[in-house]
Amino acid sequence: MNTNANTMMAAPGKGQENKLARREAFAEVARTMDALAVAAQDAFAIKGNFERTFALGAAMADLRDALDEKVMTSIMKLQNTKLGFRTDNERGYPVQVVRDAVIEATVWGLQCVGNQFNILAGNFYATKEGYTYLLRNLPGLDDMKFIFHPAVIKESSTSGTRKDGTPWQKIEREGIAVVDVSWVYNGVRGMERLEFCIRVNAGMSQDAIIGKAERKAKAWLHARLTDMQLPDGDVADMADVVDVPSSSGEPQSKPVVAKKEGIKAGKPVMPVQTEVVEAEVVPVDNTGVFFEEDGSAKPEAHEVIAEEVQQDMADAWAEVEAERESRFHEPELRWPDAN
Repeated sequence: MNTNANTMMAAPGKGQENKLARREAFAEVARTMDALAVAAQDAFAIKGNFERTFALGAAMADLRDALDEKVMTSIMKLQNTKLGFRTDNERGYPVQVVRDAVIEATVWGLQCVGNQFNILAGNFYATKEGYTYLLRNLPGLDDMKFIFHPAVIKESSTSGTRKDGTPWQKIEREGIAVVDVSWVYNGVRGMERLEFCIRVNAGMSQDAIIGKAERKAKAWLHARLTDMQLPDGDVADMADVVDVPSSSGEPQSKPVVAKKEGIKAGKPVMPVQTEVVEAEVVPVDNTGVFFEEDGSAKPEAHEVIAEEVQQDMADAWAEVEAERESRFHEPELRWPDAN
C-alpha cells in the first residue's frame, strides 16, 4: 500500500505533464527564433550589396513567418512594461506594428527585454539601454568611459495674442549637456568631447537631462565605431512644449544662448553650474494628436518624431565635425589636466 502511495506521488499528473510539454515546446520555439535572429544579424553584416540585400530579405521573411500569433502572444505581454519595452501609446500597439518593431530590433541585435527599444509613433527606436547592450557586446571594444558635466539650462519665450483677444505664451527650455567619451577599440585608444542640446520639459531634473545625453553619446559612439546609425529615441521625447497663459499680452523673448566649447591639449575645463528657470506649464494629452481612436498611429506622427530625431542627430554630427576640423592640425589630443 505504501508502495502504491509513493508511486502515485512520484508520477506526474496530467496537468503537470501538459505544463512540461508546453515549456519544452516554448524552448524549442525559442531556439528556432534565436537561430533566425543570428541569421538575420549575419545577413546584415554582409559587405556585398546585393548579397546582403537578398540574404537580409530572406532572413526577415523567415522571422516574420516565425513570429506568428502564438509567438506574438508572449511578446505582446511585454509591451509597456518595465521589463519589456515601452511605447508612446498607453493602450499599446496592434500585433502587426509590434511585430515589425521586433524584427527591426532583432536585426540590429537588440532584445525584447530590458527596455532596449521603444515604439514611438508606430516605429522602432533604440534606447539608452539598447545602446549600452550593443556597446558592451561589441567585439574589440574595451575601457569605455563617459564623463557627464551638469547641463546649463537656457530658456526662450515667445508670446502674443490670439484671434479672440486672449494672450498666449510659449516657453521652451534647452539644456546644453557636455559629455567626455573615451574608449579603446581594437587596441586603438580614442576620445572625444561631445555637446548636445537637450529639450527640457516641465519638471525635468539634471538626471533626466544627463540620461538623454547618455543615450545620444552612446548612439554617437556606436555609429562612430560600427559605421551604422540606428534611429534612437525614448518615450520621454514625446512630451511637447505647450502654450501657457501669459499675465500680459505683450510679447516676451529670451533667446537661447549656447556657447560652443572646443577641447585643446592641456586646457582644463571645469563643470558648469546649472541655471534652473521656473515657469507654469499646462500638461497636454497628445492622444488625439498622434493616434487614431483605434490606437494606431496617424500617418503624420512618424514624420514629426522622425524629423526631430534626425535633426538632433544631424546637429550632433555637425558639431562633432566642426570640432574635428578645428583640431585637424593639432598633433596630439588628450584629456584636460585636473590641475
